[in-house]
Amino acid sequence: MEARHRTRRFLSGEEADRPPFLPLATALTARLAQVDPVELFSEPQLLTQSFIEAAAVCRFECILLRPPQDAVADAVRSGNTQGSEALAVVREAISRLRTLLQDRIAIGLVLPGPGYICRTEEGAGTRSELERAAGRLLQVAQSLDPPSLDVLGILEDLTLAPEVLAEIVPSLSPFWNAARYYSMPSLFIAADAGPAADGDGATAAGRWRGATAEDLLATGTPRAGVPVDPGSAAPLPPLPPGGFWLSAGEVPADTEVRRMQELAAAAQAVG
Repeated sequence: MEARHRTRRFLSGEEADRPPFLPLATALTARLAQVDPVELFSEPQLLTQSFIEAAAVCRFECILLRPPQDAVADAVRSGNTQGSEALAVVREAISRLRTLLQDRIAIGLVLPGPGYICRTEEGAGTRSELERAAGRLLQVAQSLDPPSLDVLGILEDLTLAPEVLAEIVPSLSPFWNAARYYSMPSLFIAADAGPAADGDGATAAGRWRGATAEDLLATGTPRAGVPVDPGSAAPLPPLPPGGFWLSAGEVPADTEVRRMQELAAAAQAVG
């Protein structure tokens, strides 16, 4: 089974030959390309070639494109969801990556969540503000060639109190419905949060801190991520039924390529 099909099937809750490993590796990819992470999103050819080379040397089976959060947030707040230069670069890079990678590697898009975009000193915004931000995030995603993608994701890079999580999760329902429309899995990642009472709504979810994969699965999430620390020398953690691996945050830029190769080999050995 090729990586694209494995990732799509497993994260959708279907049978696959083994669970995938999903690393957020923008910083590492930029370091290998000898550019700043923001510069990576300045030109389609640079973004495309950098991720292809990083995937080859680190043996990634899934590329998660995470556009600069501030660029996405500015587009959402202004309502100009297609006017960002960085997002135009991502759109072209997605098309090129799909053409060049075919089915060998899955391509995912991870956007900042409405909580991050609506955050203030007082909190993460009102229900109506979160819903408006989520609607515009969907417009951003729809402008980025979704038929070429394999995973549509949201990352709340915040510590979320239970009451805030309870406001954010329902606001994202249209986002997950869009993923279903395009017949692809959806992914919700929170940096630090407990489990949502009735699941996150996405087909796959993960927490870097807070709720465990077992907690998420118990609330009805079909697939749950087990965080991996690429900066340590620890082996891949065991998975519960329905579990997959994801990096516990952004893979540090100074991570050794050999470490990523070891993690990839360990994931493949499970199959």
